[in-house]
Amino acid sequence: MSRRVTVSTWQEVTKALETYQEPLELISPPNACDYIGIPFFKALEERARFKYSHKTFDFILDCEAPGHVMGAFRCGMKKVLYRGDEAYLPALKSMADQVGGVIVGFPKT
Repeated sequence: MSRRVTVSTWQEVTKALETYQEPLELISPPNACDYIGIPFFKALEERARFKYSHKTFDFILDCEAPGHVMGAFRCGMKKVLYRGDEAYLPALKSMADQVGGVIVGFPKT
């Protein structure tokens, strides 16, 4: 089972990857798209994958709006946590399937 650690800075990513046992899930804070941004979080992931290529971990972007989920998949994120309206879930899961992504958990169900 993976340990889930909330990260929003490079220092937090580094600390998590150097402190905790693998596998890890590095997740953004709730609705991070609004204040961290999708490209920044993706850049954290890419830097971590370069520097810690020997480690096993996943990055998960916490999204509230359907457009943020779509944007995350377009930017190359493979895992998102969707917290928005359940009515959009079938379409978002279809998009995830098309790009090899996954929506992990849905807290409102």
